[in-house]
Amino acid sequence: MLIYKGYIVGNLYEDTIKVCSIDSKCQKDKDIYYTDFSKTINDMIIESPKYDQDIAEALSNYYERHNKSFERINIYPFNKSYFNEYCNWALEYHEV
Repeated sequence: MLIYKGYIVGNLYEDTIKVCSIDSKCQKDKDIYYTDFSKTINDMIIESPKYDQDIAEALSNYYERHNKSFERINIYPFNKSYFNEYCNWALEYHEV
């Protein structure tokens, strides 16, 4: 397991991204921690703007793979306005 500045780096499953903060919402399989897509997007929004392009691309891919919907992504209340902005960028992502 690689821990870098309080983050675990790993990509085990399709709906995970490479970075997640270590907390009670991380899941553990053997000695490897990972997170679901919603948790990762929330963490990345908190760390934005350094992840702007990554968030837009991840949301765009999610949208295409989940029947053109963001409905199943659970966003923290304090991230909602930022999330809505990223969703708009994500919808434009493949149009460029």
